[in-house]
Amino acid sequence: MSRQALGNPLLKPEIATEQEFGVDMILKNRIQTSLVYVSVKSQDNIIGVPAPALTGYNTFNSNTGAVTGNTIEATIQAQLLNNPKGLQWDMLVVGDRRRNFVSEFNRTCYGDGIFWRCEKNRLGTMWGNRHIRTKNQLLPVHANSQGAFDVNDDGFVVPVGAGNTWRDGKAKNLWGTTVNIDGRNYAWGRPMFEIDPTTGQRWFGQIGDGNPDLQFGFGNTLRYKGWRLYALFNGQIGGDIYNNVKQTLYATNDHADVDQRGKPDDTRKPTTYYATGLADGNNNYGQAFVENGSYARLSEMTLGYTLDSKKFGFIKALGANRIQLDLVGRNLLTITKYSGLNPESGTVASRIDDTVYPLLRTFTFATTITF
Repeated sequence: MSRQALGNPLLKPEIATEQEFGVDMILKNRIQTSLVYVSVKSQDNIIGVPAPALTGYNTFNSNTGAVTGNTIEATIQAQLLNNPKGLQWDMLVVGDRRRNFVSEFNRTCYGDGIFWRCEKNRLGTMWGNRHIRTKNQLLPVHANSQGAFDVNDDGFVVPVGAGNTWRDGKAKNLWGTTVNIDGRNYAWGRPMFEIDPTTGQRWFGQIGDGNPDLQFGFGNTLRYKGWRLYALFNGQIGGDIYNNVKQTLYATNDHADVDQRGKPDDTRKPTTYYATGLADGNNNYGQAFVENGSYARLSEMTLGYTLDSKKFGFIKALGANRIQLDLVGRNLLTITKYSGLNPESGTVASRIDDTVYPLLRTFTFATTITF
């Protein structure tokens, strides 16, 4: 139970200050460029602070936080070709990069889902556990028995026991058994979470960063006589996505990866490999589901033709000046290595791909009559 900010008369409104610096340049009246830097600081953020037990509340809201951020944005607008009787070509390129940090927190750090709320942390980073991918991540107790572990075809270190490999599961009927290595029991062939040798608990730390290195847009308009072709690309370079849809489907045995039909016997894995070994019952956030979110998308393309009354007499007879015919396609092509449905999933502050309806590819025909 938490005391609401509305009922706390001591709370002050949050204060945001902004500084902006920009440079514009025009070259030969055909190319215009701009570079803008914006610095923002939000103070007196309202944060839930632990309350003394005698109050009967877990937390109370207080003006005790601050977030500092900056954004760099560049724009290039160019008229590459300008032939009134021939081809005309206009281009627009935009790109930006933004970062926001918790500059003041003034309370103990705490986990909030996949986020770790703490001073000096970058907003948008992802925190959780990770599976062992190299034998150097094994506990020190296994320093002389690393041969009892093997790296499987998914890149995970799995316990197999002395004399076995990860391919022996079905041939030796080892799936579903337990192997004891240096006094510790492990589920045979199943991926393992890294353990912090100091605490004896699962390793916990930053597993991803949803902030892209660059977001971009690239638009082009070509005109030739009555024809017009417009294409808009957008995308990002860098930045991670947490594929929560994949984790959920692993946990429920509904993902395509769980289907082992057609696989050789030595590479087949049971459903528990995915549901328990990787998805962890969908109870925690794991690095195995963090994927690179880089993509480029042809988000819109328009092919149009203008019928002018000066050339087409029937248009003038209708009392119109011109008729514009447009065929518009949206979400036409996406280039990405992301395995989910949409690399644009989530928000700027929370790049989590949750269960959402997939984007549709649409085509629209439009007629515009100008009188």
